[in-house]
Amino acid sequence: MQQDTILFKAGTVIEISFARIKEGKEPQLFGQYFPKVMPILNELGGQSLGSFAVTESLSELDEPQMSALFQWPSLEAFEALHTDPRFLEIKGIRDDALVFLSNGHFFSVKEDTEVTFIEGQFYGLTTTKHTDNSGEKDNRENSSLISFDLVQSSKQDYQLESAKISSWSEQTQQNLLKPASTFNVFKIQRNFLQ
Repeated sequence: MQQDTILFKAGTVIEISFARIKEGKEPQLFGQYFPKVMPILNELGGQSLGSFAVTESLSELDEPQMSALFQWPSLEAFEALHTDPRFLEIKGIRDDALVFLSNGHFFSVKEDTEVTFIEGQFYGLTTTKHTDNSGEKDNRENSSLISFDLVQSSKQDYQLESAKISSWSEQTQQNLLKPASTFNVFKIQRNFLQ
């Protein structure tokens, strides 16, 4: 059984993204786009922290099937990627392979935090949406492996306020069934290279 430890670094920007791939377009995304974009991303200081299969969700998003985490030295580095001519040249490969992409959800951590993900184990990614109801708080289970704080960005279409990852539990399963209107719950599993 494989396991992977991810180091979330304080002082960086952590991006959470969600996507659904068009059926049959997986080779295009993983075989054409990612091999071309990753060297550019790395050159600009970005780092892929890993991807996760989304096996169940209750969200406004169009049934995401994957989530990915990236770490950036700054918001400017993320923006530099999206204006880089090399990225713009290959962006169509990605866009053609996806039903939807919701990226640019930026968070930070207060201190360096290591989280170990185990093959075959499920985790809960819970996000709260930005609302005008400032009195509503996340009173759900507090046994998170990591909690993220929002980094402000005006480029987010699907505005989130906070996020956390926890081990999957009966309580998390119940959250899938009866979430508050401002919560999104994703049952995720770490993708390991075979």
